[in-house]
Amino acid sequence: MAVAWFEKGPDGKQTFSPPEISSLLLKDMKRIAEAFAKSQIEDAATTVPAHFSDSQREATREAGRLAGLNVLQLLNEPIAAAVAYIHQKKLEESCARNIMVFDLGGDTLDVSIIALESGGLLVREVKGDSDLGGADFDNNLIRHVAEQYKRETGRDLLAEKKIFPRVRETILMAKHTLSTQDEADIEFYSGDIDLNQSIPRDTFEQINEELFRNAWRSIGVMVSPGEMIVVIPKNTPLPASGELDVKCAYDYQEAIEFKLYQGERASCRDNQFLGAFMLTGFKPVAAHGKPVAKLVVTVDNDGIIRASAVAVAKNHEEGRIETVGVIIGRFSMDGLDATADEGRDWRVVQEEDEEMKAEFKARRKLLYLAWELREKRFGKMSKPERSLVTQVLEWLQSEESYPSKRTYEDKTKKLRAIQARFGGGSGRFSFAV
Repeated sequence: MAVAWFEKGPDGKQTFSPPEISSLLLKDMKRIAEAFAKSQIEDAATTVPAHFSDSQREATREAGRLAGLNVLQLLNEPIAAAVAYIHQKKLEESCARNIMVFDLGGDTLDVSIIALESGGLLVREVKGDSDLGGADFDNNLIRHVAEQYKRETGRDLLAEKKIFPRVRETILMAKHTLSTQDEADIEFYSGDIDLNQSIPRDTFEQINEELFRNAWRSIGVMVSPGEMIVVIPKNTPLPASGELDVKCAYDYQEAIEFKLYQGERASCRDNQFLGAFMLTGFKPVAAHGKPVAKLVVTVDNDGIIRASAVAVAKNHEEGRIETVGVIIGRFSMDGLDATADEGRDWRVVQEEDEEMKAEFKARRKLLYLAWELREKRFGKMSKPERSLVTQVLEWLQSEESYPSKRTYEDKTKKLRAIQARFGGGSGRFSFAV
């Protein structure tokens, strides 16, 4: 639990829990509301960020209780904004429409599509970027002003520790001015610091252009039996492109299906499905861990994803290219699992991903070791050794889900014993689709 310190007279310091700190704010808000309503307030609906976990929501309820409030309901902030909008516009349920709630906070961005229907409010979609917020725009503007000042005077404003907080406040006031005006003046004088700059709105937009263009998630492809391999990392400046050498995952594979996903989770099932296409006509041979195709993914300035794949090294009988185009952010029913993390503790999600990544890595080690032994040492092995390698490959190619990391490591240890008789191996790492 986080701890905040407050001075409490001559007795020293006292610790407060986060709910206790929040309750102090809620008490003050309760007082203001009662003064406005001219009556006592006991019941309340409290808003929370849509991504709050169960523990954070429970802490919010506790804060309300400590503030003397009976919290009837916790409302996600986008829903609360939609309710306020409907009340302000005096809309009826019969006025069916979709409402977009755009919430750009200090550190995060959330966009929600909420439908007003006969049965009330229905949340159709909630998306956002946990790495994009107002602070990013603040920092870019401060950096721009400091760089221009340094060019003019040779001094670094960011290094002026004593006055920088006041400089920052002055710059941010100019940012607020740009919300309603086409230009803002930044003036600050203190000692030998003489700061006088004008910032047009189009300049502000130019210095933040990368933020506007980069707000999207990683794009990757599924590799058997469900791992997501990133082809274009998140927030890559547009236009962007990425390539991946692809291997056959199964023996005598005559086609490869490329499934594209968007997200940051280790497993495809936890990311958003974008689209899929098939490359056919491969020569049916035993899988060997060498590239048989190249996948190319591009994203243009309009955010349109295009993917293509072509056979390499004479592995394809026809040599044709298959392509597919999908749009970033297009929602698919196949991507519903991508919303499963909303409201979960990010630390738990991160631990799950780290554990899964370790399983994926252990599986690749086992797969490539088995391929190498079959391709290079099979004829020199004993019958039991050949049987073991064959069994491992058949087991890997029949998997529908991942077992534990330990399971892969135990099988790898047995194959290492065979490999040791032939003087080690290559230790390659690649990806099979």
